[in-house]
Amino acid sequence: MFAVLPVFAVLLKLLYLGGGGIELRGRRRPVPPAGAPAGASLGRRAWAELRLRAWRAGQAVEKAQVRRRIRAARRPWRQALRRLRARLPARVRVGRIGWLRRAATARRTRFYAEHVVFTLHVHAFAFVVFWALLLVGNSRWAPWGGWLVAAIPVYFLLAQRRVYAQSWGKTLVKSALLGTAYSVVLTLGVLVAAALAARLG
Repeated sequence: MFAVLPVFAVLLKLLYLGGGGIELRGRRRPVPPAGAPAGASLGRRAWAELRLRAWRAGQAVEKAQVRRRIRAARRPWRQALRRLRARLPARVRVGRIGWLRRAATARRTRFYAEHVVFTLHVHAFAFVVFWALLLVGNSRWAPWGGWLVAAIPVYFLLAQRRVYAQSWGKTLVKSALLGTAYSVVLTLGVLVAAALAARLG
């Protein structure tokens, strides 16, 4: 598994050539606080109204923070666009240059090292799960081993959705493709390791 870590990062790089999302989306859909029940006292109704207004204010602040993140992610592209347009001839500068405008608002391309960091993160979780499986062994907690193994793909799916910030549909499709390709690569790696062990040992 250590040997195929760079290959896993390459697969991520190929799947996310566009970089993924640029804003950090929430883990769950925000739910407003429950209102006061019918027939509640004046104090309870006032408290429920206060909680609802505080929640709306918090949502407004969070949306403003997301907008700032988006503007910060796009600012380098816009600065590069202005510098490039300043170097173009005047007759070209007059036009809109659609592809440059699209590049100015494009999503940030992720470097290979970022995929490597994500790969190390999810594999570290997998190694922790394997360590827990060794601990439970033949104890009375052994039946929970299947749930521990199932936690690996679930955690990877949630981490992939959180880091790359794409829709659930795209995340599920890319996760399935990545899992299939990684299974093939891991199987080949195990076969090569077994062949080397048999030859050397």
